[in-house]
Amino acid sequence: MLKTTLENLDSSLKKLSKFTFDIDDESRIILGLIAKNGFSTETKITRLGIRRIYLSREKIRRRLLFADLSDGFTTIKKGKKIGNLKGKQEKFFSLTLKGILASLHETKLSDNYWIKNYISEIEKITNKTIAELFLQNMYHCIILHFLLNIKTRGSLTDYNLSQKDVSSNYYSGSYLHHLVFSQNDIHGIPSEFQELFASSAMEFYIQCTTISNLLYDLKLPLKFLDKSKDLESFKESDRAEIEKSRFMILFFENWMYSIFDIVGKTPEQLFKKYTDHDDIEESFNLSKILEDSPPIEELSKQRYLKLNPQGQFDRAQTLLSPKPISTDRFIENSIHD
Repeated sequence: MLKTTLENLDSSLKKLSKFTFDIDDESRIILGLIAKNGFSTETKITRLGIRRIYLSREKIRRRLLFADLSDGFTTIKKGKKIGNLKGKQEKFFSLTLKGILASLHETKLSDNYWIKNYISEIEKITNKTIAELFLQNMYHCIILHFLLNIKTRGSLTDYNLSQKDVSSNYYSGSYLHHLVFSQNDIHGIPSEFQELFASSAMEFYIQCTTISNLLYDLKLPLKFLDKSKDLESFKESDRAEIEKSRFMILFFENWMYSIFDIVGKTPEQLFKKYTDHDDIEESFNLSKILEDSPPIEELSKQRYLKLNPQGQFDRAQTLLSPKPISTDRFIENSIHD
């Protein structure tokens, strides 16, 4: 098995990032500068880039707004007004997860502005051991995402679902989980990266379980526990686990979203926003709401005949697949039954 030091992982990420993103060197440098320094204006990027390569504001603007980096690599936050110019405001460029992945050829993951800030917050609310282990977990999660999308050069350049895919790695029904635990042959990963895939997969799943157990042992502040009355009926041991589940989902399983959401907030504010959002999205039963309404099929028939009184409604005529049996056969089968 490969040695999985952060130095070795950084070297692998550097290669994988360059292979999977087909963008020019100037674009990589721009992403690397934002990754290292956080929210940046065109002026700031120009100033920082002098040490590396000459980047005029025109080159930077064209790449960020119209060329290589205009498809999901960055987001823009407007700042203060510029002089007396109408409608002119500062533009601060931030990276998306796609932008972070593409920046890894230039800036190490551990040096990334959003990752550093996030790991620092994790250490404050847990401890140094968990924070360091979780950073390694992020590394392996991203390496696995790269290796699952390495079939062709530039495969992630126009792809905008990396955040969702990285999140799915923490789901036990995911494609990654199936590959690792099915004991079937794995196809599509070049031979030079197969050992890296095996070692990262092993480390990723070991760390997922280890971190979860360490968090379970940890005495979290009450403000990070789910104390809803619905939990009163559970056994004490089960209740303790459930109380921490929201915290673990938000700060660990959903880190690829939370690294951005936490900027400008405290962990407490982010947790409250998350739990408040959960309360808004309470479950409901559709059949209870529609209990006084005729079945959808009957309503469809009524609306069809209203639009075409001379027509003959057939339940098999629908945009949905697979098609249900026709009305005549349905009646015939019902009589037979």
